[in-house]
Amino acid sequence: MGYQSITSGGEEPLIWAMYRLGQLSLPLFGFWFGPVSTGSDTGELILGGYDTTKYTGCFTYATVAVKGFWEFVADSIGVTVGSTTTTIASAINAILDTGTTAAILGPAIYVNAINSILGATWNSTFGWYTVNCQTKPLSAFPNITIIISGVPFTLTPLMYIQIAGGPSNYICYSVISTISQNDANSNPIWILGDFFLRRFYSVFDMQNNRIGLALSTSYSTIQTPPSTLFQSTTTLFPPSSTTTNTVTTTVALPAQCFNYTTINDTTRLTTAGANGVCDSTVFSSTSTNVPTFVRFVSPGGTR
Repeated sequence: MGYQSITSGGEEPLIWAMYRLGQLSLPLFGFWFGPVSTGSDTGELILGGYDTTKYTGCFTYATVAVKGFWEFVADSIGVTVGSTTTTIASAINAILDTGTTAAILGPAIYVNAINSILGATWNSTFGWYTVNCQTKPLSAFPNITIIISGVPFTLTPLMYIQIAGGPSNYICYSVISTISQNDANSNPIWILGDFFLRRFYSVFDMQNNRIGLALSTSYSTIQTPPSTLFQSTTTLFPPSSTTTNTVTTTVALPAQCFNYTTINDTTRLTTAGANGVCDSTVFSSTSTNVPTFVRFVSPGGTR
């Protein structure tokens, strides 16, 4: 689903070929991942459009920096514990990748710094960092924020800690790990994977060469941790009154705004600028009487 430069034989990108052949109104696609299995939809891919029921606010856009994977430059990544924020790295080259399970992959020097703040240790048996979730309170773990085009995208602890095992042998993983890879311009690469994308609806726009992120409707839906873990922190996560086996975090959500209208075969998006005022961009299509989008939904069940 990336650009032509990374295809094995120089093939035309699928999304662009479908658009050129009149099968899609727009050469873009949208992804939504459900963070908790509820027995219903757990994911959705739309070719040629996006699902307005799966996000709130508006899209924040970043221009594609290298036309290969969906790579862009994020302002910074930082961690916050209490009122103290530490910037880990600035002007990072990041890729949105639906094929990467982790929340964040990055250069070892920076990822090791993040995991050090988490108190995580490398587990060579499992190939992931692990954290102390038996006795360490959840409030001691930081929020992790990536700033993109001036807008914060924040992961709270239970969004980047994966709990495995059973009552006698729970293991908690930090799904933040290392990668040693450079892009075509020799820039070290960061990857934002599924654990990140579960919280933010993503749009990949090949016409305007940009990625877009908006707050997922499932942002605050988090699986309840076992009562024996993260001692003395259960009061921070009251059960949701509307969703089974989930809790709602109290973190401030990214400030965004969105307006959407459709005029014939033209979709207008208004996106939040750095000053909080929306700037307008018009998507236009030369095709007429073509499908707006193609929708794929993954079946319910465990992801």
